[in-house]
Amino acid sequence: MWKEFPSALIWLRKKFSFNRKQPSEVILKHSFASAWTRLSALVFSCLVLFLAATLHGQAIGSTLNGVVLDEQGKGVYPATVSVKNGSGAAKTTKTDATGHYSIEGLPAGTYSLTVTANGFAVASRTGVTLGAGQTQQITFTLSISSVAEQITVNAGIDSVAAQAAPSGGFI
Repeated sequence: MWKEFPSALIWLRKKFSFNRKQPSEVILKHSFASAWTRLSALVFSCLVLFLAATLHGQAIGSTLNGVVLDEQGKGVYPATVSVKNGSGAAKTTKTDATGHYSIEGLPAGTYSLTVTANGFAVASRTGVTLGAGQTQQITFTLSISSVAEQITVNAGIDSVAAQAAPSGGFI
């Protein structure tokens, strides 16, 4: 039957080219290729896991953000926002032109916040608890400072004596 269709036989030989090597050589060649593929897959998997763990470690820090407002509801600029944890470690930032602030990279713990600005009373909040990777918003409303400054100016000519200058004018 195959003699009747020689072109079909040629097509089969091309399509399914049989390796004329010994079966043991074929198996060894296949096993080395398979081992290389497995090793490559293992290295790639380890690399992906390492990068995932590294990137996850960067997201653990907590964030405090919010806005500092005056009594009319307008953003206070510049105001200084300080954060201090129980061990005494502190971070400080300034508000932007709209009164917003953000402090990132804080470890989990309990914090005290203090806000100061010229012309305003100091505002503080204690007992702010942050978990790992948590973001918390805190808004402060500052009131006008009740501290008054008094400046006294004594004007008079007593301290300067009029004397004749060598050129004939007065000093």
